[in-house]
Amino acid sequence: MSRIANLIRFTLFACLFACLSETPGSHWITLKDLKIYTAVNSDQYFTVKSGTACSKGDFSYGKVDRYLEVERNGKRGWLLEDSLLTEQKEQPK
Repeated sequence: MSRIANLIRFTLFACLFACLSETPGSHWITLKDLKIYTAVNSDQYFTVKSGTACSKGDFSYGKVDRYLEVERNGKRGWLLEDSLLTEQKEQPK
C-alpha cells in the first residue's frame, strides 16, 4: 500500500510543480507581429506588434489547432502561434 501512496504523492508534487512553473499574469514579449482572433476559428481581431508585452491566459482547442488567450491594453483575444512569445522576467515600464 505504501508504494501506491508514494506514487500518489509523486504525482501530486509533479502536478504542483507544473502549475507553478509559469506565473499567471506574467508578461510575455512577442517575437514577431501576431494576429489575435476574436474567438477560436474566427476572424482577426487585432495585431500585437513585435517586441510588445502581453499577458497569457488559458488554452482553448479548435478542430485542429490550439489557441492561447492573450491580453494587450485591455483587449482579450486568441493567439494561434503561442511559440512566438518569450517570458519577460521584469515588469514592463
